[in-house]
Amino acid sequence: MSASILSNESSSGEALNRISGKVHITWCGILAERLALAFWQPFALTLYIGAALSFGIHAVLPNVAAFAASASAFAGTGFLLVRGFANFRWPKRIDAVRRLDASVPEYPI
Repeated sequence: MSASILSNESSSGEALNRISGKVHITWCGILAERLALAFWQPFALTLYIGAALSFGIHAVLPNVAAFAASASAFAGTGFLLVRGFANFRWPKRIDAVRRLDASVPEYPI
């Protein structure tokens, strides 16, 4: 009886070792999703500002308006970055295991 318990423990350890790579890849995917959700707004605003500058908006505007636009753009980007950092949460290993477990309902981990 004790031999079967030991074989079950070793097989469960082997099973965990087999899926550890998949758990790590799933964790990286969750991290990428959370980074994208937290920081898409400052990234989009930065691209919008870059597009406006590449079309020469700074040359058309008066100096005061260009200064006001750049100050508000920096303030807006800073606000969105602070809000992104406040809302961002690092994923845990259990999050990856739960997602991996839910992805194939026929074969629970």
